[in-house]
Amino acid sequence: MGPVGVGKTFMASAMGHIACRRRLSVGFYRTDQLLRRQKACRLDNNHEAERATS
Repeated sequence: MGPVGVGKTFMASAMGHIACRRRLSVGFYRTDQLLRRQKACRLDNNHEAERATS
C-alpha cells in the first residue's frame, strides 16, 4: 500500500516471477477483480475449488 509510483506492482510482479521460476502457480489480478472472485466464492461456498484453479 502506498502512493502511485513507489513500485507496488513491480514488486508483486517480481515475486510472482520468482514463484513461477520455482514452479508454483501464480495469479495476478487487479484488486477489484480479486474481491469480486472472492465474493463469488463465498456466495457459492466453493473456496477450495477456487484455490485449486487459481
